[in-house]
Amino acid sequence: MKKKMKSLVLLVGLSLVLSVFSQVVSLTSGGPILDHESDEYILDTPVFPGHDPQIQMMIDQVEESNIYDYIDTLQSFEDENGVPTRLTGTSGFDDAALWAYQELSSFGLDTYMQNFTSGGHSSTNVIAVHPGTNPDLEPQTYIIGGHLDSINNWGGAAPGADDNGSGSAVTIEAARIMSQYSFERTIRFALWGAEEQGLHGSSYYASNIDETEEQLLGKLNYDMVGYAEPDLAITLHANTPSNWMLDYKADVSEAYDNIGINFTYEYDSTEWRSDHSSFWDEGYNATLSIETVFSPYYHTADDTLDKLTLPQITHTTRHAIASLGHLAQPVAEGDPPSITVTSPIGGEEWYAFEEEDITWTTEKGEDPIDGIEIWYSTDTGDSWYNIDSDIQDTGSYTWGVPNEDSLECKIRVRVVDSLGRWNEDISGVFAIHGIPPSAPSNLIVDHIGQATQVIFEDDVESGDLGYTTGQTDGASEWSIRTHGSAVGDYSWDFGDGNYNDPSNGGLSWLITPEIDLTDATEIEMTFMHWREFEDDGSIWDGGNLKISTDGPEGSWDLITDPNPAYDGTVEGGWDNPLEGEPAWGHSTDWEEVTVDLSGYEGESVWIRWDAGVDNYGSTHAGWRIDDILVTGEVSGDGDDHNLLTWDASPDDPDEVSHYNIYRSDEHTGPWDDSTLIDSLPADGSADYSYIDIGKGTADDVWWCYVVRAVGVNGLEEQNTDVGEETGYIGAFDIPLYADGDADGWNFVSYNLFPLYGDTSITAILNDPNTGIQGRYDQVMYYDAESHEWFSYVPGRDEHYNNLQDWDHTMGIWIRMTSDDTLTIEGYLLSSTDIVLHPGWNMVGMPSSTSGNHNLPGEVSCIGYFDDFVEYNLAYDHDPSNFEFSPGEGYWLYNDADQSVEWIIDY
Repeated sequence: MKKKMKSLVLLVGLSLVLSVFSQVVSLTSGGPILDHESDEYILDTPVFPGHDPQIQMMIDQVEESNIYDYIDTLQSFEDENGVPTRLTGTSGFDDAALWAYQELSSFGLDTYMQNFTSGGHSSTNVIAVHPGTNPDLEPQTYIIGGHLDSINNWGGAAPGADDNGSGSAVTIEAARIMSQYSFERTIRFALWGAEEQGLHGSSYYASNIDETEEQLLGKLNYDMVGYAEPDLAITLHANTPSNWMLDYKADVSEAYDNIGINFTYEYDSTEWRSDHSSFWDEGYNATLSIETVFSPYYHTADDTLDKLTLPQITHTTRHAIASLGHLAQPVAEGDPPSITVTSPIGGEEWYAFEEEDITWTTEKGEDPIDGIEIWYSTDTGDSWYNIDSDIQDTGSYTWGVPNEDSLECKIRVRVVDSLGRWNEDISGVFAIHGIPPSAPSNLIVDHIGQATQVIFEDDVESGDLGYTTGQTDGASEWSIRTHGSAVGDYSWDFGDGNYNDPSNGGLSWLITPEIDLTDATEIEMTFMHWREFEDDGSIWDGGNLKISTDGPEGSWDLITDPNPAYDGTVEGGWDNPLEGEPAWGHSTDWEEVTVDLSGYEGESVWIRWDAGVDNYGSTHAGWRIDDILVTGEVSGDGDDHNLLTWDASPDDPDEVSHYNIYRSDEHTGPWDDSTLIDSLPADGSADYSYIDIGKGTADDVWWCYVVRAVGVNGLEEQNTDVGEETGYIGAFDIPLYADGDADGWNFVSYNLFPLYGDTSITAILNDPNTGIQGRYDQVMYYDAESHEWFSYVPGRDEHYNNLQDWDHTMGIWIRMTSDDTLTIEGYLLSSTDIVLHPGWNMVGMPSSTSGNHNLPGEVSCIGYFDDFVEYNLAYDHDPSNFEFSPGEGYWLYNDADQSVEWIIDY
């Protein structure tokens, strides 16, 4: 028999509820709020505006003595037999409801008692309405409340000081204070009946909301907030559509100093055991605030005021008022101050990192000006970024212009008075000219043979890379969350350490995108995981790994040998879908798992994490996955691949988003989208590396690379610092002679790509170390396409020197004045295409080997250098057997009436 006490925990839980589970209407987390009546979105989820002096005045009025008095009164109500209780159906509850009605009415609120019958129980909700003052927003409503009734699971006295005198006290004290102030939206203060019998009061209310009168934006539920052991600690729950409310409440707790509680935020919660879930069931946003450590006295006769920690309830009340007050949007009476932005007025051009003055003029309203807040936008106001929110009203603010790049910028300046009333003005459109980051340096390209290559990498910090997730009914979902990670802020998270629907067993899966293992061997996957499955010595809930070679919808094989190994086998008998399978169970801190995938060489695979839970009671499960890495050895003989290494940009990582890697077979590029091969994200490393598979000696092409830094503003720096593939052949010598019958003329070519890519005549011939400067007086070349001669004469006016470049496809005439040797340093290319135009063409021999090199049949005659014949040219009329030699120049006659290509492979 399964050795767990889930049944008892379920029965004596926070609320004894019926096993009725409605499908929660799905809203986009953090997205718009829906008007259920019109099915139209009435507003985006609110953005916390920051500390508000008027809200501060409200929370400063919370009195601990009032909290004490409310709870003391509530625990004193008795049934017909004089037993302290507020059990539904007794005079104790009825008297408590009447007292609450009178108390809320005394604050000047429109209060009514809503009688209902639900699930065989008749009871009363007490509702107090504080209408909004903005006619357009008044139907939009927030509810704060908790249940008024109490229960003893074993019968008898149920004073219910903590459950739920504490939540009722929060509601009443909030009503006392907030009733003194005006708000744009309507607030309802609610105390529910018959919660302990199955959430009947809140369920009746939520299912009978008249959307024409009440557009409910959110419900703040308070249930058991008085027990603190050992510290003041409250946990806030939200389901996925309501997650934005937790973010909002977290901002509130940071903004006000006198809310001294350790808050825990449970996002995507499946905690159903209180009145908030009645609103979830109807598709409304709602949160639950509840003590982190449950009182051991709740639902007993010992749940009395002396067991509670009043400061915790007091601070919770402050947090409730601050959260609700901001959401309802306070209204300050009297005129606000006014403001006019005087600079920029529009049309200016500002530049990144420079200092510019933002200026304004203000006029006082009803109360003194408290300060100035400034924002900027780069999209004409669709989104705003805060510059400063604590500025004195001096009329000027010196702004260090950020490194943005946009022609659609605006400035927004707000003036705020001492009561939080404000006005703002927005500038005209102006430009900010950003600058790209500094370039990386020291780009080096080396040949490597077999190498470890990253095949797939996901640190989960960049969002969903294309995973597939899913779950059976009642199971928790996998999602990227911020509640725990091995490194960074995010991880894939299942269950969030919370409870699945206990009426169902369930399977939840997380599947990677396709991982291509085609070109790798010795493949290994590692990932970090944290898990918290129930642990009583057996594995009832747990998770394991599976792999597929035919896609997310295909077949799956269990990975049987992860390291560390599975903890055991999932027990049977409770409908866990992983029953009988090996699995990780129990609990552990972050640890690394290694899996050998070498058996899948040449395949594409998908990896799947399966989390399985049983259907017994309150199934507790949490599993987090982070830092997934698949590596493999890329095979290669000798130096088949190119390894690029470079030093990071000096602006990495603050100003650098990523590095673009360009590859070209020409030293001069182009370096644009046509040669962009990949990008690497900037991660703050001092240096980076990249393996270009199969682009080393394996392809017989000499490759050139450029790496550029791209800024977070989208601008790319434009360095052309080329890293050349390792392959420097060395030097090629061309002996040149001034004597003999040729009168100093030499007909020559070279077969290397110059070391630094500079093919200008001056760079080649006048290099002080390898050139022939001072020992030649003329250079000649015939261009077959234009049918013109081009020449270069040292010292002549450059206007007449129309021969600018000399590359490895060109043969040229050089006349020497003294003997010398011209040395070319560079790289041997793998092939060259030479276009032969109709008629005579003056070409070089780019290969390092002699031979015919598949000369096109259209060539009918070859002229070659011979200093013993007229004009130093001899002719061969049988080109098919002619052998070309490196370093020589040639005349080729194309007998066709169109151009042909001579493709020379070497």
